[in-house]
Amino acid sequence: MVRALCAALAMCVLNAGCGSDPRPAAAPASETGTGAAAAAATPPAPVPPAPAKAEAPAARKSVTLVYGGELQGYLTPCGCSEGMIGGLARRATFLADLRQKSGGALVNVDLGNLVKEPSRQSELKFMTILEIYLLAGFDAVCLGERDLALGGGFVAGELINRREVPIVIANLKVEELADVIRPFRTIDAKGVKVFVTGLVDPELVSGMTGVACEAPRAAGMALAAQAAGHDCRVLVAHAALPEARAWARELGFFDIVVAGVGQEDPTAPEKVGGALLVAPGVWGKYGCALRLSREDGGGWTYEFIKEALGETLAANPNVVQLIKDYQGMLALEDTRIAPERKPHPRGLFTGSARCAECHAKAYKIFEKSMHAKALDTLKDIKSHVDPECLSCHTVGYHYEGGFTSAAVTPEFGGVGCECCHGPGAQHVEDNETRSIERGGEEGCLECHTELRSPAFNYKEYFRRIAHPED
Repeated sequence: MVRALCAALAMCVLNAGCGSDPRPAAAPASETGTGAAAAAATPPAPVPPAPAKAEAPAARKSVTLVYGGELQGYLTPCGCSEGMIGGLARRATFLADLRQKSGGALVNVDLGNLVKEPSRQSELKFMTILEIYLLAGFDAVCLGERDLALGGGFVAGELINRREVPIVIANLKVEELADVIRPFRTIDAKGVKVFVTGLVDPELVSGMTGVACEAPRAAGMALAAQAAGHDCRVLVAHAALPEARAWARELGFFDIVVAGVGQEDPTAPEKVGGALLVAPGVWGKYGCALRLSREDGGGWTYEFIKEALGETLAANPNVVQLIKDYQGMLALEDTRIAPERKPHPRGLFTGSARCAECHAKAYKIFEKSMHAKALDTLKDIKSHVDPECLSCHTVGYHYEGGFTSAAVTPEFGGVGCECCHGPGAQHVEDNETRSIERGGEEGCLECHTELRSPAFNYKEYFRRIAHPED
């Protein structure tokens, strides 16, 4: 009985072992050999090659370079005429729109010459422009000869209080500005590494007290090692276009050169050696930018943007408020910003009302003209204390005996007869031997400039004020 049970168990173990082998079964025996021998003789089935790995697409980089300069104190259109373009409030909107479209991959630079000439009003403008630049966000600002003319001490004091406005110049040495000028900057524009430096033309600052300027080529070449390893290298060249072209060729490692001191209108990108040379134009009338893109190992391609900052572009309300604050400072400064008045070679002014005594018909036409209301238009926009506006909206503002204020000399408010015909006091005293000037287009163009009156046409405008010689 036990022997029979053991035999049965042995048979079960044998059967279980044969049925649990997970390996493929051996090939059946051929007619000429055993199954094991035949399996060894048969070559294995070919293994298909692994699919080739697809190459990773080249990484594409993009960055937007916004550039401006040669503002020369032009904060905002005065509103005297339709079609005026430019202004920092519109520029801030232009910048914010590009910043949003670029996803923040944006670099914003300025060529310098924020103000036009040394004066107390220019100092107030310099302060205001820096505040606006703080608000808008600038990555590199150069300084020009017009800015330095304000004095190193004044400029340094304003910049120390606004260190977030980075002044970037490699070849300029001004003792008072040693703590605020840096030779270059590296900007990370959402993964795009941008190198920015500035160079100033030594000729433009020659003879300025306390200002030393190294040769641009030497100063630029000294930065070649620092510029290496960046994705994009930008030179802000405070120079006229011919000098900037020479620097671009001599230095050879810049991708973009922003220049154009004295260049009235923006220029399309110009290939100079391996660089693109651009100029923003004067007075900030246009918003200019380059949309740059490239694949790793390739060169930069670009889209050129030039947009007239016109009336359809919304004004940034924060910048508008800063300009209002500036106008408030003008009112407080009063006599400190008034011009130094000089004698007029043709004598004193008399006022349009005196002209009416003999020229009644001409005066009636004048009364109904916009010229007669010129001072009122300044009051409407709170610019009636701005010397730059008063010079074209009053009689004799820069001369002895002319307009000083609406309260003191109201008879000289508006564009009176003597704006076109010259001082009339001597003519009133002796109209037989003391004649007045006839006026003409040349005199009109002193105020009706392209910036202030872009649609001005002498023949058309003169018809509005034409009057008989009675």
